[in-house]
Amino acid sequence: MPLLGFGTWQITGREALQAVTSAVEAGYRHIDTATVYGNEREVGSALRAVGTDRESLFVTTKLPPHRRGAEPETLRSSLESLGTDHVDLWLIHWPPNDGVGIDLWKALIRARDEGLARDIGVSNYSLAQIEELVATTGVTPAVNQIEWSPKLFDAGILAGHREHLYQRLVVAGRSHREVAAGYIVATAVTGSLAIAWADLSPVLQALAIAALVAGFVAEVAFVRRAEASAGVGRDSVEPAAPV
Repeated sequence: MPLLGFGTWQITGREALQAVTSAVEAGYRHIDTATVYGNEREVGSALRAVGTDRESLFVTTKLPPHRRGAEPETLRSSLESLGTDHVDLWLIHWPPNDGVGIDLWKALIRARDEGLARDIGVSNYSLAQIEELVATTGVTPAVNQIEWSPKLFDAGILAGHREHLYQRLVVAGRSHREVAAGYIVATAVTGSLAIAWADLSPVLQALAIAALVAGFVAEVAFVRRAEASAGVGRDSVEPAAPV
């Protein structure tokens, strides 16, 4: 997963096409989208227009839980719109109202095994919900992408993810003054930052914590221990995307 990422929530049509094109031309290599964003076709058009080698890109999209029972069709539609034969990361966008989505998770596992998604994960899940997924299927989500800000900081959530499931911390920070005031700003100008926490010196860990407290970090995703040296955890110093 590249060091920085470019997110596409709330941008559609020509704005999405221009924003993603500019992002990739500026050096971003991680592009984050979702079925419910309604912009996968524009994202795909932008990626084709800039002509960047597919293997140098990291593309994330997300499955809304109301597409239960139509997971393969939803992914095929995403791939067709994005103009690719696989995504690098496919997430359940949020937990369904009636449980943790075991059936959804099994569908994602099948997609990964078929090579349609290089890795799979969840978004907006609690630690308990992740543990239920793992206990039932034996497969740990590669990523749990959650919103994170000074207003939402929870030491228990952070410690629970790090202690029980994950080692590598991936945070998505928004480069807006409003974040420092405690607001979550949704625009195309955001970024994600991958941190191998255990590899940071105490000074750098302190600086990272200061960034959290100051509000430079608005979202966080936790990546499983197995990815600390490979897979989704692959590090890059190239720019990438918000979530």
